Amino acid sequence: MHASIDELTSRVQRIAANLRPLLLDNVGLPAAIEWHVTEFSKRTGLECFMMLNDDIAVNDRNTATAIMRVVQEGLTNVARHARATEINISLCRNGGELLLEISDNGCGITPEQVASQKAYGMMSMQERARMCLPEMGGLELAQKLLELCPRLKHLFMSGYPAGIIASRGLINEGLHFIHKPFSLLNFAVKVREVLDDAEMVL
Repeated sequence: MHASIDELTSRVQRIAANLRPLLLDNVGLPAAIEWHVTEFSKRTGLECFMMLNDDIAVNDRNTATAIMRVVQEGLTNVARHARATEINISLCRNGGELLLEISDNGCGITPEQVASQKAYGMMSMQERARMCLPEMGGLELAQKLLELCPRLKHLFMSGYPAGIIASRGLINEGLHFIHKPFSLLNFAVKVREVLDDAEMVL
């Protein structure tokens, strides 16, 4: 009984820590990632290799939390689905961009699995990544560009189906849209369709 209570307490503590590790506030993102990966490796037995630039500072709390969530979800996906024995995690700057990369030696994932509406882990990571982008969305960007060039043709693309995008009010019904991933042929056909549309409006 005492062993079960201790294990339950330990799990609750891990869940609470994972919601927002205190290290994220105290010592920054790289150290928080290092701590989480180390704990993950201990729990799962997977060998983890890290390459983290210690001088990376993410001052925006929401961005730092979103990146941390991507790391957590990425590692969880590997443990559950990849059948891997090794994981590589790197965090560095590439020009003005922050580049996070998680790779493993497991079985991989197909484009169809990535695009599946049941791939909740992938969808979660995509949404977290979008939180790190500038506040301007694709529709707003298109509107601003059309103010400068009213006859500009445009094509929206996303990993989500058009119906879900439209239901969330992110694009208007009737706009040209292509669902990712897509083949080069399908992309070419869609671009031709956009170019031939004489009545294209937002």
